Amino acid sequence: KSWRVDKDYFDSAEDLKNHYTMVKSTYGTTFNIPYTVLENSYYMLQNNPDELSKMEGILKANYPNAFETFNIYRAGMVMEEKPKESEKLINEVLQINSKSSESYHLLAQIKLAENNTAMADSLINKAMNLAISQKDRQWKINELNETKKEIEEKN
Repeated sequence: KSWRVDKDYFDSAEDLKNHYTMVKSTYGTTFNIPYTVLENSYYMLQNNPDELSKMEGILKANYPNAFETFNIYRAGMVMEEKPKESEKLINEVLQINSKSSESYHLLAQIKLAENNTAMADSLINKAMNLAISQKDRQWKINELNETKKEIEEKN
C-alpha cells in the first residue's frame, strides 16, 4: 500500500474516506492530496451536490489544506454564474485560514463583477499584502496585480 492516490480522482466521499483511513492506519499520519486529484474529483462530482458536501466535510475534518484547495477551486468554477455560492465557499476557507491570499483575490474578483470597486480594492490590497508577506510565487503576485489594474480601470 502507498500513501499516493491510486487514481486521478475520488469517485465519492466514501472513496476519499477509505483512502484517508488506509493512509492513517498504515503511516500514522496523512499526506497532502495532490491538487489535481482534488480538482478532478470536483469535476467528476460537480453534478452531485450531496456527494460534494460529504467530500467537503471529510476534507475539512481531516485535510484542512486540501479543504482550502478544494473550496477555492470550486469557488472559482462557479464564480461567474453563482457568485453568492462562490462567496460562501471562500468564507468557509477564511474561517480555517484567514491568511489565504487566494481567497481574498477571488472575493475581490466577485466584488469587481458586482461593481463594488471600493470593496474589491480593499480585498485585493489585503490579498497583495498577504501574498508579499508570505513570499508567494511571482506568478501569483502578477495575477493579483492584473486584478488590481482591472479595479483601477473601473474606478
